[in-house]
Amino acid sequence: MLVVAFRYTLPVTPEPSSPHADIPSLPGDRMESLGAREWLMVTGAGMVEIFLVGAGTISRAAVGCVLEKQGVLPDAEKANVSEAVGPEAAGQFLRLATGLEMDAQGRPLLETFHRAYHRAVEAGHIGPYLQRLFQRGVWLHEKARQETDYFAYATRTEAVVRELIGKILGASHRLNVVIVGEATPLSALVQELLQAGGRRFSLVNISENLPADLAVPWGAVFETLREMPELPVTSDVLILFPSSRLEVNPEMIQRRMHRDGHRPLLVFDFGNHLGDLKRLKKLPNLYVYTRRDIEQVIQANRAE
Repeated sequence: MLVVAFRYTLPVTPEPSSPHADIPSLPGDRMESLGAREWLMVTGAGMVEIFLVGAGTISRAAVGCVLEKQGVLPDAEKANVSEAVGPEAAGQFLRLATGLEMDAQGRPLLETFHRAYHRAVEAGHIGPYLQRLFQRGVWLHEKARQETDYFAYATRTEAVVRELIGKILGASHRLNVVIVGEATPLSALVQELLQAGGRRFSLVNISENLPADLAVPWGAVFETLREMPELPVTSDVLILFPSSRLEVNPEMIQRRMHRDGHRPLLVFDFGNHLGDLKRLKKLPNLYVYTRRDIEQVIQANRAE
């Protein structure tokens, strides 16, 4: 597979569009007719950048024609366009994902990039290639945070979990969270998950009760389960701790992803339930982090 990036530089309007404005959509049939199997478009003041992944060459002229017909570009032939292919295009993707790129107004494109990516995931335009690049970008952004003194560093497991949820799943107030096993301390974890947008919680094989004074937003729902034969297809976050009664295996996660592969699933495996992750890492829209991954982030943050 080959990734290619086209960046179009446009005149900046006197009143640039808000970073929260609707992101134009690209018809799947037209993009596939160009030979693209995955694609992502990011728009900002004075620029449009589109990443496409395909098995062969993708025509610059044909891409410009599609963007013009969809109203993304006023005149594709007159636009100033640059092209990057292969590693150069992947590097440009990572620059956006790590927050290094600005638009023509000097505004960081990271938030716009995340919104565009999550919209593309919902539309089914993201496949395994762009997903791996995005996940790599999340970790590079974390590394950049660790090497500057501008940010406050998370040094608690619960805080790192909340940050990763925000980066990968985006801003949401309706996440479905499944927690399996004995989380310690449960109340601190749930509080961070509520701040990250968790609203429906399934607590499986957990003996600890949530404190009565826990600050719970209106509409949040908690259910306690002894068994969970299947992972709910609506689950967004799965957190696994050591459990004496229930073992979540890779096959359960595979079945969840096969039932709704367009819905991302973020997994934190603190109980070593999943073992070898090679098969799982090949599934689109699945993000898996182990206890070791989280500990490395915390150790680096504490070193600062």
